[in-house]
Amino acid sequence: MSDSHTAFNQTTFNSAMLGGTSLFAAAMVSTLQAAAARNANGWENWSRSQLERALELSEALRQREHARVVVLERELMQLKQVFRKRGAAGARK
Repeated sequence: MSDSHTAFNQTTFNSAMLGGTSLFAAAMVSTLQAAAARNANGWENWSRSQLERALELSEALRQREHARVVVLERELMQLKQVFRKRGAAGARK
């Protein structure tokens, strides 16, 4: 027993903490297992043609975003050149 006025018992506290942590961990594992099972079962309802269309759509979106990034990078380079020219012109004055 402790001499503290709060009568704090370290052993009881540690046991309760371990029990609570174990319950929380079990709930997390359960949730992850349920999510994995739901995701695995979700693909079973798709036909081959639906999966192919989804893949084609995904690829088209990826290509569109890649093209957009290329355009944005080109515009950024042009802006950097403009700022460099302006900076060099300002330094000459």
